[in-house]
Amino acid sequence: TLFAASALISSLTEIGFETVADQFSTATWSLIAVGFVLAQLTNLGEVMTLGAVIGRPVPLGPTLMYRYASSFVSLAVPSEAGAIAMNIRYQQKLGIPAAAAVAQGPLLTLISKGFDVILLLIAAQFVGRTIDFDGADLGPVVRLVAFIVIAAVVGVVVVLLVPRFRSWALPHLREGFAAVRGSLTDPSRLGKIVAGTLMQKVLFAMTLSASVAAFGSDLPFGAALFVNTAVSLFVGLMPVPGGIGVGESALTAGLIAVGIPAEVALAAAITHRMVTTYIPPVFGWWSSRWLVGRGYL
Repeated sequence: TLFAASALISSLTEIGFETVADQFSTATWSLIAVGFVLAQLTNLGEVMTLGAVIGRPVPLGPTLMYRYASSFVSLAVPSEAGAIAMNIRYQQKLGIPAAAAVAQGPLLTLISKGFDVILLLIAAQFVGRTIDFDGADLGPVVRLVAFIVIAAVVGVVVVLLVPRFRSWALPHLREGFAAVRGSLTDPSRLGKIVAGTLMQKVLFAMTLSASVAAFGSDLPFGAALFVNTAVSLFVGLMPVPGGIGVGESALTAGLIAVGIPAEVALAAAITHRMVTTYIPPVFGWWSSRWLVGRGYL
């Protein structure tokens, strides 16, 4: 994994790792430590959001463990699939009915990505860049959405027309839709979902700013929010476990685009990814075993 990531980063950024080593030799490690702490505090936002989605308080310790376990599985399973599956299982173990857990499992991911789009449009104003879709080829996206809609319509028609399927599926569908509706229509729960998600996004942007500052450059918060959000969206679409190599390259390109020197950009990108993506799974391996042993997974 390290070999593949280093080869990809070197080829996409065209910056040698000896340059990065020079940057780390003069880094302010106290700021890297600050970035690490900020990255871990994002888990508190996840605890708040999860509790609001399922409509009941969640145990703080096990849920923090679950967050680290989720980071561990995300390195093994492409995109968001592993995190969604683990979220569903954790909800079931907390006593949430299976249908509600399946409906609410992807909800956190959808809300997070929706926030990414909104924040990207807002943060673009701070860095003086507009989102231009004129040259974008939206054909594949349109075809994918059309395929999903057609598949959903066919599934609904089959369920409605076949009595056996209808009698089995409709109670589960009603339960799932009721759970999601409760999350999105209760002002208190919705406010907590928004606050928890926004907390995570802001803390990740602050982590990126701290990573850049550790190497002697300055990254305004608006620019950090723009780069981090854009990369989060991009990496989430890539079928690469944990976005290994892709995330570092995208962060480097984004930082260079907002005026950070190339060598600092790569060093900061690697640092940011270490404290947000690569170090947490070390704890996540142990957390997974802890949760399984105590019946939470």
